[in-house]
Amino acid sequence: AKVLQILGQHEETFPNSDATVTVQELRAQVTSGDTPDRVITLVNDFRPMETGDTFWGQYVTDNSGKTTYVAADQDRTNVLWFLGIFFVVMVILFGCMQGLRSLVSLGLSFGFIIYILLPLLLRGFSPIPVALVSGIVILALAIILTHGYNRISLVALAGTSITVLLTGILAYIVTHVGAISGLSTHESIYLNFNTGGKLDFVGLYLASVIIGMLGVLDDIAITQVAVVREMYALHPEMSVKRVYDHALRVGKEHVGALVNTLVLAYVGVALPTLLYFSQSTAPLGQIINQELFVTEIIRTVVGSAGLILTVPLTTIMAAWLLHHTRGQALDPDEHGHAHAH
Repeated sequence: AKVLQILGQHEETFPNSDATVTVQELRAQVTSGDTPDRVITLVNDFRPMETGDTFWGQYVTDNSGKTTYVAADQDRTNVLWFLGIFFVVMVILFGCMQGLRSLVSLGLSFGFIIYILLPLLLRGFSPIPVALVSGIVILALAIILTHGYNRISLVALAGTSITVLLTGILAYIVTHVGAISGLSTHESIYLNFNTGGKLDFVGLYLASVIIGMLGVLDDIAITQVAVVREMYALHPEMSVKRVYDHALRVGKEHVGALVNTLVLAYVGVALPTLLYFSQSTAPLGQIINQELFVTEIIRTVVGSAGLILTVPLTTIMAAWLLHHTRGQALDPDEHGHAHAH
């Protein structure tokens, strides 16, 4: 709906608190839904709005036939379109054809998640095997479509697939030993009610851990294999062990940076939660022991373990499988991989 007029505005205080909220009475015109073009009066206590703003609303009709409207959320369509176009333009300008291929692989990965992974999970299929198979498919889409069908991509795909299986086993063990229920968030609780308790939420949590680490595994695997391939092309006299040792040094630097990225990304997302619990008088051990924190700790540690495992595993596979490329110039679609990320 679109705000036509602000009829009134006042501040209300929450019971037993000094916190206040701005409450507006608005006159608005419905622009979509069951009653388009209808002019309505409603209360907005979500976020102060101005004349001309558009928003999403909800309504409920009681047994007497009276309909009550409320503002549910601001319309952010324009911002989303801007960010989407900005992201696409930046990727294509910087990455050229490889950037375009990465966008295509990203779109296909999202399509796979929305139209295959999610429906399978909602139908009650076991989340862990579904997530493992889906993870390997998504990795294949991301690696091969972005970097081309070549030796670098195939070795990176093999290395990351093995890593996904190993870290999946680790996540399974830790989750069950840690007595994780998978119901630590409001979204999980609502989903449990909406599906009649038919879903395996421990499995869903494990699936989220597996899917969440795919991007960084792709990053580090491609880099490691590309370094090995470049070294064989430039230094054909080097032994497999020397190539492995030199490439491993690059991997160690990369892992250090990516582990910081993982941890800080999770801390950034959970910042309001951390601020809330920082005011608690409960002991630190009790706070950290809550499932809300334990699940994120598991997610971070398992993701970091996946990164660490990927480096030596992918590097040794590349060193052995690509040793026959000594002295061979890089193919056109192999150029640039070592610095693609």
